[in-house]
Amino acid sequence: MSELADVLDRLLDADELGSLVGRPARAASVRAKPGALLVLGLADPATGRPTGWARVLWPAASDKAAKTAERARRRGQDVVERPLPGGLLLQAGGIATDPGLANPLRGARPRRLRGLVDQPGPVLRYNPLRRVLVRDRDAVVRVAADTDPVPGALVRRLGSLGLPVPAVLDDGTQPHVTARRFFGDTDLAHTPSAAGIRWAGETLARLHSTTGDVLADDDLAATLGRRTPPITMPTAVLRHLDPGLADRLDALAARVADRRLDGPSVLLHGDASADQVLVDTASGTRQLNDFDRSSLGPAAVDLGSWLAVDRLAGVGASGPLLAGYAAAGGLVPDDDELTTGIARGLLLRATAPARLGDPDWRGRITARLDDLEEVLA
Repeated sequence: MSELADVLDRLLDADELGSLVGRPARAASVRAKPGALLVLGLADPATGRPTGWARVLWPAASDKAAKTAERARRRGQDVVERPLPGGLLLQAGGIATDPGLANPLRGARPRRLRGLVDQPGPVLRYNPLRRVLVRDRDAVVRVAADTDPVPGALVRRLGSLGLPVPAVLDDGTQPHVTARRFFGDTDLAHTPSAAGIRWAGETLARLHSTTGDVLADDDLAATLGRRTPPITMPTAVLRHLDPGLADRLDALAARVADRRLDGPSVLLHGDASADQVLVDTASGTRQLNDFDRSSLGPAAVDLGSWLAVDRLAGVGASGPLLAGYAAAGGLVPDDDELTTGIARGLLLRATAPARLGDPDWRGRITARLDDLEEVLA
């Protein structure tokens, strides 16, 4: 077993992790750079709500630790440090001390965001060193380490074209901060219905039909033109964790890559699935959310993504989705294209059990690869 795999398995034990970080915690997300660092998103074991971050630094990256600790000390914040065998160092803290987000949060307006991120209730989603989504009154505010203007500009454009998407509240003047109007109390994954799935199919068809209108915006056209939907996730980290699984994943990725998608290029959501449909149960209205991975490509990519997630969840309701897509004017791909789209969707999610901190990540990834092989058979 590699050193990285050994450290990961140790930290995926909630009791061990809690002992190291000094409070009850479980790993909710995992990201690694072999030989440099392993980053975990921490969650409350009882509620699942995001509570902070932890990272293990190898000696080659140890200089990062002193900077983070010193910044937290200056601001009166706490960062836990624990030595680990082999010269490794564990650091952990609340979201406000996140090494990638501490400065963007400090500069974000309104200033109350700094306090909200360390309260368990307002934080909706958290990806350590990259972004945090927090509810602030009637808004969902995203503070990010990067500065990607495309999702905001795209959602504004889609809203102007009448698509049911979240209303943009920010004016774009804070490059690390975006805001959307808060909507709904659940999503379609948690409250599935045939009517909701049909609505999703109709809405994906409407989204795809906006391609010409969206690309009429020169800036959006230039940026989206540089984006293509990925076929597979990198396997470098998995190779350090389990070379046998990485070999198998690479072999399956090659088989998927051999299956071409030749449909016309349309504006893609990029991560289509039931959890991206926000639902307001009181009014029965819905919105399509999260366009961070939007790109241009064949419609089978979005439809296959949705059906792949359904397959992983044990749901086989493709009928309402495709019926809604056709009813709204979408050209449903043939069976071979849909199979390729599903295979791509499964491949992109094959390593998710490790990325989501599942202690049985080896068994879960193996099961996903078995499923992918069945689709490709």
